[in-house]
Amino acid sequence: MNKKNNVTIIIAFISIIIFISACDLSDPLTYTVTYNGNGHTEGTVPVDTEKYKIGETVTVKDNTGNLVCPGYIFSGWNTQSDMGGSHYNPGDTFKLLSLDMLLSLGMGEHNVTLYAEWVDTEEVPSHTITFKGNGGTGTMAALELEEGETI
Repeated sequence: MNKKNNVTIIIAFISIIIFISACDLSDPLTYTVTYNGNGHTEGTVPVDTEKYKIGETVTVKDNTGNLVCPGYIFSGWNTQSDMGGSHYNPGDTFKLLSLDMLLSLGMGEHNVTLYAEWVDTEEVPSHTITFKGNGGTGTMAALELEEGETI
């Protein structure tokens, strides 16, 4: 081997060492979860500041910012804006198990967006609660509640 070849090999070796040391191989890819109001007119979407790695669990947030879409009731989150993806209720969890799973969740290369799901109020069942005095005096008017409404 001549000196020119030795210099070329040394320069190539040094270049590889510089490249490897510039890469942070201890920090695997991370993924974020973003929430989208999907047509809301009031309120704010939840914010998830976590950075998730494959194998970690994501806990789906609630409608903490009181999103409102007139004529509709919030019914959870979906991985697609047209509700054709995976549905998640607040508090549900899922693990980021593999790149294939990330792609199926709509995460593409790095991130997932969960879209608010809205149900038309005309399609929401209602329930009537009546009260009986059980021998007591006085009356109380019946309550009409929509599915998911609390008293």
